[in-house]
Amino acid sequence: MLATLALFAFAPAGIAITNLVNNETLRYPIALVRGSGADGVVEVENRDSKRIDAKNQVKSYNGAFKILVELKEGRNRVNIKSGKRSKLITLNYSPQTADNSIKVIYLTSSDGSTEYLSQFPSDPQNYREKLDTAAKLMQTFTAETMRDSGHGRTTFRLDLDENGKVNVLTLKVPHTAEWLLSQPDGDVWQTVNRWLDENGYYRGAKAMVVFNWATYDGKRTKGHFALGGGHLGMFSSLSLFAWPNSIRDVERAFNDSTPLDTSKVFDDSVGRSVCWGQAATGMGAMLHELGHALGSPHSNDPESVMSRGFDHFNRVFLVQEATSKRSDKPVAFKEDQIMRWDPWIASYFACTRSFAMNATVFIDGDPPRGYVDFATGDVVAVAPHGVRLIRLSKPTDPPSNTKFKLFDGLPRVVRLGRQALRDSLASPDGAWLSITDGMGQEWSFEESKLKDASTLPPDTSKEQLAQIAGLAQAIGDAAEHWSP
Repeated sequence: MLATLALFAFAPAGIAITNLVNNETLRYPIALVRGSGADGVVEVENRDSKRIDAKNQVKSYNGAFKILVELKEGRNRVNIKSGKRSKLITLNYSPQTADNSIKVIYLTSSDGSTEYLSQFPSDPQNYREKLDTAAKLMQTFTAETMRDSGHGRTTFRLDLDENGKVNVLTLKVPHTAEWLLSQPDGDVWQTVNRWLDENGYYRGAKAMVVFNWATYDGKRTKGHFALGGGHLGMFSSLSLFAWPNSIRDVERAFNDSTPLDTSKVFDDSVGRSVCWGQAATGMGAMLHELGHALGSPHSNDPESVMSRGFDHFNRVFLVQEATSKRSDKPVAFKEDQIMRWDPWIASYFACTRSFAMNATVFIDGDPPRGYVDFATGDVVAVAPHGVRLIRLSKPTDPPSNTKFKLFDGLPRVVRLGRQALRDSLASPDGAWLSITDGMGQEWSFEESKLKDASTLPPDTSKEQLAQIAGLAQAIGDAAEHWSP
């Protein structure tokens, strides 16, 4: 009896999956499985898929692991194995049906080829595979961090073909490389933005564009930039050679400590000077610009995608960081040192059309507006389609001390005490507000600068306010109040 108990006490613990539950449904094709209890190499196999990325393997660190696996539509029996330990979990994949999507575009000049700069003579120039992988990693990362912020695994939709690959559009902008390199970066962004808009690429979509006409002469770059806003995020291809070639290649790419050859390629790795650093910063910077296109401003959080947290894109998919010029030993990092979307940015994304998971009829018109009622000292948010989200911050860029609230009941009117909201932000001279309605429409303003039609004179009655806002109810008792 004692011998039996001793054997039981020293039996190896099983593999535990820490971020997914059995029979969970995902709306995107690449699952990130996090877990513990591994012993050395970890292997994953999707028993219901024959695709090449349905199998993968990584190394564990102190028993912890993160591993990626591709799902097929429907049921997926995913088996995690490490040594003699294994864990089987069923994940269901139900593709998104929303109309809005992110288009992935590889853009060349009118006289250019699709070749990108690389330090490797045998580089396969497989930009489609690299962009397919990067876009899916961004989609999966976003789903995981949206879940961490309490919004479930919501994320943007990618256009996939029948084989589950991202439909990477290869386009030629109607300008020569010489002309593009002679223009200011912002003017090039505007030129591309207008051209994509005029040719219908923004219909129900925003665009993630990697362009390849930027150059490097061994000392400096020309035409290399990262810009985003509106419907468009753009980044040059100067780091593309270091990006992973497939989902199975992510582990290798983010552990590739090959030194950068700065006689051939630009070091954009913030001093890490190795291929994995180049990949992490390049992919993270592209996601940062896509974040602007999705409507996000900058952030003060050092690990936010919308600050320099994007340099740590690799950490999302690893349990320790590889060696680099900064460290000759692998680096262990904490959970709060991993790139993330800020909770207030995640809440905003959850309200936008780009994050609608299912086909939805969106109504344009009757956008939200903000008013100041000088008779009561209130700031009044009015939305005929209902107030979904209000964000507050000091009128600075990047926003500081951001506060937000989601309104589940979609009230058509929300009142905020003007002095109270200024006090809550420690901003006596005014506050910046953003109202997002139930149709994903947004209106932003500084309450101290509201003028004319946007400002109610002191003698405006509740009935007049209701009429101005196109509401059937008076503002008084029917309004919801928020004290930030």
